[in-house]
Amino acid sequence: GGRVCINFHGNSRAAKTTIDQLPGKGHFAVKADIANPDSVQQLMDAVIDEFEVLDVVVNNAGVFFPHPLATMNYEEWQAAWRKTLDT
Repeated sequence: GGRVCINFHGNSRAAKTTIDQLPGKGHFAVKADIANPDSVQQLMDAVIDEFEVLDVVVNNAGVFFPHPLATMNYEEWQAAWRKTLDT
């Protein structure tokens, strides 16, 4: 009987496919960049508007940007690592 909100950053098609495969009704997806606090606030506002209360959060976000030291300068390496940590 639970309803699910899926957060996606760029792949709306995968989010919709996942929503369509869930049993029950009332699920939805919201685009948000979890590395951006304003975007996270908009995500939470959308969830609370739809569900009124939030019972469970599954936080499994992650990204990987290849950043081999041998092929990039230090600033590029640092920027890739920062994006990973921000997420």
